[in-house]
Formats: sequence, structure tokens, C-alpha cells
Amino acid sequence: MKIIYFFKKFYKPFILTYLFFSIGISFYPSFEFYSFKGQLLILVVSTFNGFLGYYVKKL
Repeated sequence: MKIIYFFKKFYKPFILTYLFFSIGISFYPSFEFYSFKGQLLILVVSTFNGFLGYYVKKL
């Protein structure tokens, strides 16, 4: 039950960050969006924001 609660609080900030950060950073000319490094950067930032979305709601 606790895992379901975690994913409910995690996925909204994760998806929103992934979408908006991907759109925003794609306008930066030297960013390689389709490279492994580029996708890893977007995933790390989105995951971090997902964790923050879970913990901040808990405070």
C-alpha cells in the first residue's frame, strides 16, 4: 500500500518535469537530445524532481 502511495506522489512531478524540461532544453543549440547522455540527464533531473514531489508533500 505504501508503494502505491509513493508512485501516486512520484509520477506527476516526474512526468511534468520530463515533458517541460525536454521541451525547454531542446531549444538549447548544443544539447544532444537523442544521445544517451542527454536522455540520462533528463531522466536524472526528472527523477530528482519526482522524489522532491513525494517528500515535499509529506512535510
